[in-house]
Amino acid sequence: MRKKLILSRFPVYVLGTKNLKCFTWLLILLFLFPLTFLAHAQNAGKAPVSVSGVVTERASGQALAGVSIKVKGGRGGTATDANGAFTLQVPAGGSLVFS
Repeated sequence: MRKKLILSRFPVYVLGTKNLKCFTWLLILLFLFPLTFLAHAQNAGKAPVSVSGVVTERASGQALAGVSIKVKGGRGGTATDANGAFTLQVPAGGSLVFS
């Protein structure tokens, strides 16, 4: 009789139909909710990168002035100066187009 009293002090969680649905939604929220923060963190970390360099002719190595440099699929761009130098803010993972 004493064992029965000791065991009755600890409630046993029995999964019924209603409780199973709640438990399923709880598991879904516990696993999917942190994923939204993870996805946001990946996008938030992509700060613009400053890219600079000198555009030269391959054969002679001379600097090329006036070359247009744009970010592929984005707005903005720049042109090289008289020494062929340029500086441009590019999103992380962005590509440059030279023309």
